[in-house]
Amino acid sequence: MPEIRTSFRTKLLLLIVLLLAVTLLTTMLAVLRATNSSVETLVREELGVAQRVFLSLLEDDREQLRNRGELLASDFAFRKAIATGDQATIVSVLANHGDRIAADLVLLLSSDLEVLLSTHDVESVSPGLKRSLDASTRASVNLLTIVDQEPYQLVMVPLFAPDMIGWVGLGLDIDLEMLANLRKITSTDITLIYASDDKLYQRSTLHPSMLSEEYSGASVELAVDEAVAGLRGANWLSSAVPMFERSDKKLYAVLSSSLDSALASYQPLRVQMVLVALAALALAAVTSLIVARRVTRPIYRLVSA
Repeated sequence: MPEIRTSFRTKLLLLIVLLLAVTLLTTMLAVLRATNSSVETLVREELGVAQRVFLSLLEDDREQLRNRGELLASDFAFRKAIATGDQATIVSVLANHGDRIAADLVLLLSSDLEVLLSTHDVESVSPGLKRSLDASTRASVNLLTIVDQEPYQLVMVPLFAPDMIGWVGLGLDIDLEMLANLRKITSTDITLIYASDDKLYQRSTLHPSMLSEEYSGASVELAVDEAVAGLRGANWLSSAVPMFERSDKKLYAVLSSSLDSALASYQPLRVQMVLVALAALALAAVTSLIVARRVTRPIYRLVSA
């Protein structure tokens, strides 16, 4: 008889505890899944905001370059030196102005868009830049371009004396230092993937192990898709932004944010949920034991009688 009592009471207790455990586990999984989904949605929204901030910051940099370029173009001595072909004065003014504004690229073009002076190995103007300048012969042009396999923010300002006598260009290299500064502002990692002369290049604030050194795709678009897929496999969300596409030169920016880092802030909440669930399960087990005893006591008395 005691074996029957123990067996019946134990089965009843296990049944109640098992039902409660399944209920708690299901509830916890649903809450965790909803939390993960909410965090992923939040990260995607933050990437969208970071993308707009990133593009706005680059536009602000080009606007500052334009203001400095227009200041240089308004220099009477500089315009006179160009009109008279005073090479020494032209070089001196460009060197001093470039150092003063920390420009990485200084470019001087004739009115026919021939390269007169350049701090880089630029023999001719790219077709894309020519089209941009031809479409705006009396206004400054802000654009992104690639020079010597390096991405640049470039501003071209027309020179008049009083007729147009040429263009002066000022450029800033979008190097790792600039990307690191942009990362601090946007709170997202930034990867540039670009093509120049049928070759793929990249620079990124991510650790080198996060990205492939060589992409299997032959185009920038395929390389960007491959990079985004690889980061997704490492639990990172990414947003690809086409910066410019001109003939054989293309530039994409990939903004990335770690889901693990975003979920880390919810870790204390997860621990609390688990502790609360275990405490509830323990309390339910004690309560079930008391209920099981009360329920089985009349049966035991009946069996004894």
